[in-house]
Amino acid sequence: MVIRILVLGSPPDIDTNRVIERIRKIAGICDTRHVRLWQVNENTNAFVAHLVIVPDEWARADYIKDAVKSALQDDFSINHTTLELECFVHACDDAETIGHGVDHTLDYDLGHTIV
Repeated sequence: MVIRILVLGSPPDIDTNRVIERIRKIAGICDTRHVRLWQVNENTNAFVAHLVIVPDEWARADYIKDAVKSALQDDFSINHTTLELECFVHACDDAETIGHGVDHTLDYDLGHTIV
């Protein structure tokens, strides 16, 4: 465990892809980018991500952010979360799903149609 904490390794009992899938199911989110998940200590897991907000949902951004934080806490015991919100219109088109600089893009249909 000490090595995992020192190298900022992800918690062994949390599947990052499941976390991303769960977040993307929350109404108002059309994409999740730059995800990082790591174990801070024995009792604390941390999560950082950019959330792309669906067009016309920006007025609900605080509610969406709270819903994500609650889902992470309730479903995965992730109790330290930092979220950057991006408007769909201004979001980066080529951002990676996980991390920066390495393409770990997930291949699944998000069920959203955005024109």
